[in-house]
Amino acid sequence: MRRLTMEGRQMLRQVVVRLRKQSGMSVKELVKVSGAHPTTIKGWLARARTEGEKGWERSAEVGR
Repeated sequence: MRRLTMEGRQMLRQVVVRLRKQSGMSVKELVKVSGAHPTTIKGWLARARTEGEKGWERSAEVGR
């Protein structure tokens, strides 16, 4: 599997969170459509609940 760019990862996170909010998809269903690990998806959803979209914008600026 190819690795995604930072922009690609951010887009995938946004899509996963949006799918959960709009359709109520389960983590298992989100894993199937995204290819991400269940623990990763759970982390994304938890962060989206606590920090909202602004939290993702901050992390994109920080970098390694």
